[in-house]
Amino acid sequence: MTSSGSRSGEPGQRRMMERVTRSEAETAAVARELAGTLRPGSVLLLSGNLGAGKTAFVRGLAEGLGLDPELLFDAVADGPLDMGYLRAKGRAMIDRNFEPSFSLRLAAKDARLVEESAGRRGMELPLLTAVRRQLDAGVDEHGDADLSAAFLGVAPRQPA
Repeated sequence: MTSSGSRSGEPGQRRMMERVTRSEAETAAVARELAGTLRPGSVLLLSGNLGAGKTAFVRGLAEGLGLDPELLFDAVADGPLDMGYLRAKGRAMIDRNFEPSFSLRLAAKDARLVEESAGRRGMELPLLTAVRRQLDAGVDEHGDADLSAAFLGVAPRQPA
């Protein structure tokens, strides 16, 4: 991913930054670093194709700014994204409670099977490939946990 940001020092001043990252964890780390340079009134423009790493960037930026993850629920309240599934899985992620309802290992296996089946039919499914990689990243350490633990494969470690 290439991430760019601008920082306002004086009104109307712009500064561009470009960093190339090769993983979600690296992208989130760049965003956490950037968070420490932002000042009140700073404006960031984040643009990229599907799978470019925008979500990892925003997650890292929020962590770097010390934002409470509970704000997600306030942000989506009463809107089209205010779904029970988001609330259930989001709560599990915040609480780091990954009691399995569908294990990460099984989800990764299913994604792999679908990807292999598509490949045999000459179909390229880049979104599925990205999802499968995300799932695979967490299987070794969190495979028996719930599917919502997938983000732990790339998330920064929390202090014990």
